[in-house]
Amino acid sequence: MLSFISLTACCQSGVVMTSSFRIDRFKFPAEHRTALLEAVAATHEVLRTQSGFLRDMIAERTHADGRIEVQTMVEWDATADIPAIKARVKEAQRARAFDTAAALASWGAEADLGWWSEVQTPS
Repeated sequence: MLSFISLTACCQSGVVMTSSFRIDRFKFPAEHRTALLEAVAATHEVLRTQSGFLRDMIAERTHADGRIEVQTMVEWDATADIPAIKARVKEAQRARAFDTAAALASWGAEADLGWWSEVQTPS
């Protein structure tokens, strides 16, 4: 359930830094909003304690058909050990007996996950 965007940013001093972004998007029936947001909150609680964490965001919108869409983003600095972070999240999910795939299926959630890269547009 992890997807990352790598983004190269240049700060004012001219030093180039690379950040990674985990971005997940879920669309699901409104009656499952609380359960999904509780699961997201539990995961973000773990993520916020990891080395390299910079910031996170959770956004939502409601579609005309009443379905809810939630998008999550977590930004990591270049020092983040992504494989170790993934392992810690899985460990925390096991500890609370949470199965991501089973939960998403039971909520009728569509997940948009994957690896993304920054697009350079013409000036």
